Amino acid sequence: MNLKKNKSRIRRTGTTCCPDAITKCGPNNPNGWPTGWCQHENIKAINTSIEGNKCFSVSVNAVLTTHNITGNIIASDRLPGIDVKPKQCLFIRDLIAPGKTVSNTIYWVQQTGFTNNAAAVAENTTKPYSDIAFAEKVTPVRTLAHMFKASKQILADFSQLQSMIDAEMRYGLKYVEEQEILFGDGTGAHLRGIIPQESKFKAEFKVDKQNGIDDLRLAMLQAQLARFPTSGHVLHFIDWAKIELSKDTLGRYILANPSALTGPTLWGLPIVATETAAFKGKFLTGAFNAGAQLFDREETNVVISSENVDDFEKNMISICCEERVGASRETSRSFFLRGFHGSERTW
Repeated sequence: MNLKKNKSRIRRTGTTCCPDAITKCGPNNPNGWPTGWCQHENIKAINTSIEGNKCFSVSVNAVLTTHNITGNIIASDRLPGIDVKPKQCLFIRDLIAPGKTVSNTIYWVQQTGFTNNAAAVAENTTKPYSDIAFAEKVTPVRTLAHMFKASKQILADFSQLQSMIDAEMRYGLKYVEEQEILFGDGTGAHLRGIIPQESKFKAEFKVDKQNGIDDLRLAMLQAQLARFPTSGHVLHFIDWAKIELSKDTLGRYILANPSALTGPTLWGLPIVATETAAFKGKFLTGAFNAGAQLFDREETNVVISSENVDDFEKNMISICCEERVGASRETSRSFFLRGFHGSERTW
């Protein structure tokens, strides 16, 4: 019986797999079975056997990708894009009045007083005079900016990097802008922010078992008495969660309805919850739309240049992100801050 017929009678049994053992073993077949199989005594015996229906078995070790396969035989997956860090939500621009200016300084007039002497006047008598007092206010336009360096090669070879840098720089600028609008002290190149101008909170009366809900309502009352009706509240995520989770003596939620899809509101006004650390344990209540305004002189823009210092020689790119803004309007009577439950606040 020739080898061709013997080959046709070889069949697979259990873990045995050698249908082409005869032709795949040998020096003339470099892509054949592994050398260890070809040297196995059962393989050698089948080449000289004349018996039909011959079965054999060869033990095979486990094949592991950790050491049996060399090189980059397994292609790796690559996810598109860049996994950027999460960012804090910004809110103050959405609350205050917007504006534009074409100058580097904003002059505005504020009424400081009104003496109303209007009265009933008898016939042939002198009419009384009333008086209105004004003051001129000045708000300089400030520049907020930062820069970034990158090589010309990396921007050309990594197309997504440029858009990522653009987005990060714009966010970084807006973050600082929000800090300036809220906390700027007006010195040097800083804006005159809301919080340094706020009025001292003083409750008109005491509430039995006063809690955070009462605190916000009393702040609304003080704003109303100052004739600046409140347009919203700003407080920390944690403090708002405490208020939402408030329960009565029966364990029922006082405010929150877990199945409701409504937005955060309290006393008919929107709640703006923020992660800004300065608001933890405190709240800001006021007439945001009437008491503060931000004027854009130059909106946020990103400029790329290769002519800064020695950038051209070194194939470097300078990226600048900047804006020019000015904050105005009287805020001292329209915003009130306080620590919850009567605690002292510090900024």
